[in-house]
Amino acid sequence: MDNRELLAAEPGDGVTVAEVAARWGFSSSGRFAAQYRAVYGRTPHRTLNEHRPRRPDGGRADGSTENE
Repeated sequence: MDNRELLAAEPGDGVTVAEVAARWGFSSSGRFAAQYRAVYGRTPHRTLNEHRPRRPDGGRADGSTENE
C-alpha cells in the first residue's frame, strides 16, 4: 500500500478515497481506510485533505473542513 496518490492529489482533480481504494483492489472503502490507518496511523481522508490548500475562511479548497 502506497500513499503517494493521496499525497499528490490536487484540489479539483477529483481524486477520492473510494477511487484510490478501488484501484488498490478494495471493494470496500471502509476496509481500505482501516488498512490504511493501520499502516500510516491516519485516515486516508485526512491524508488527502491535509495536502489541499486552505481558503482564507479556514475551509479547504475542495469545500471540506478539517473535522470531516
